[in-house]
Amino acid sequence: MDLDRKLGSWFPVKRNAWFDVYRSQTTLYWRQDDDIVKMIPSMHRGIYSKGEVVSQIPNNAHPIAFYQVNDRIWTHRPYRMTHIMESYNEPTGHIIRDSIDPGTTTLRTCSDASVRQTPHLTTCAWILEGKSGQLTLCAHIQNISSNTSYRGELEGIYRTIRTTVDRNYNIRRMQMWCDNQAAIKKVQEMKWTPSSMIQPEADIILATRALLAASQGDISLHHVYGHQDTRQRPSDTACQSPSSLSTTTTYEEEDADTFNEHRNP
Repeated sequence: MDLDRKLGSWFPVKRNAWFDVYRSQTTLYWRQDDDIVKMIPSMHRGIYSKGEVVSQIPNNAHPIAFYQVNDRIWTHRPYRMTHIMESYNEPTGHIIRDSIDPGTTTLRTCSDASVRQTPHLTTCAWILEGKSGQLTLCAHIQNISSNTSYRGELEGIYRTIRTTVDRNYNIRRMQMWCDNQAAIKKVQEMKWTPSSMIQPEADIILATRALLAASQGDISLHHVYGHQDTRQRPSDTACQSPSSLSTTTTYEEEDADTFNEHRNP
């Protein structure tokens, strides 16, 4: 098998798959059943003999190809290790307005997306509203394979939750509103099956599910009628997340007055 893009050098990380021979910058290691033998170079170039048994293989050693010659090994494979580059997390979105109280524990949010097929432009925006003030953000979504409103709506849901994580909000309750019912249903399914890994937009769906599963608060997602929906509105448009199955109508009535106090006209 020949890859279109070569894998390149190895990274100094823990190997979860077992290989027979590893090379560090100075040493070879030979795994034999449950033993890891540190190899000693001989007078003949490329030939290594058995040395002492060690407890583990260091992270800065990577697998190499070799030939076994009786109880010795022969290899001329070079050491190909590279450094792990520091990753840079791009901001979740561009902040338009920020007047929200950082200590808020109850949020009402909404998100929406817009798509232009030419020139393949997908954007989304989301608003977080607390007891006092709002946080408004938007994003130009790049490096995606599909330029659809469905993807944009999923990005809006994901980035809304991600914003609360990035800002370390201690969310007790959060209501999320979106006008794409298909996106809400897919996020809410919480199925970790092989088929869910290859469904359309699986990357953003699984990432959103992971954020929902890790949330300590009650997060409920609701569908609001939008311009792309049919004219026949469903009678029940609320879809609640697994983390908020215990949320009842009583809770929504309890927070209704709080939200109505600062609802925008």
